[in-house]
Amino acid sequence: AAVLFGATSVVGVDNDDEAIRIAGINVQRNNLEQQMRVSNARLDHIDQQFEVVVANILHDILWDMADRLERLTAQNGTLILSGLIHGDQTTSIADRFTSRGFSLMQEEQEKEWSVLRFIKR
Repeated sequence: AAVLFGATSVVGVDNDDEAIRIAGINVQRNNLEQQMRVSNARLDHIDQQFEVVVANILHDILWDMADRLERLTAQNGTLILSGLIHGDQTTSIADRFTSRGFSLMQEEQEKEWSVLRFIKR
């Protein structure tokens, strides 16, 4: 979807082989092979930074991935985190990332779920 909204290069990463397979099929169906690649690579093995990083994972995993997500997000880049239950989880993650130099720019909530948008300073 990011390519369809103007991104010139997209890397999708997941640890679920079936999700990677389905994403690859969708990339081919939409003729996006030149702009998008999908991988089951570990985040530790990705050595580039991105203007936008999106992670839709549960709280405890986001907490543990803070170092890697910080490293992957370019200076002044956007980090979007979802998969959080509104309340203690959003507060905890907001505190974790603001203490690492991110500014919380926006929080959206739908029912009990929240998404946080940060800018890396």
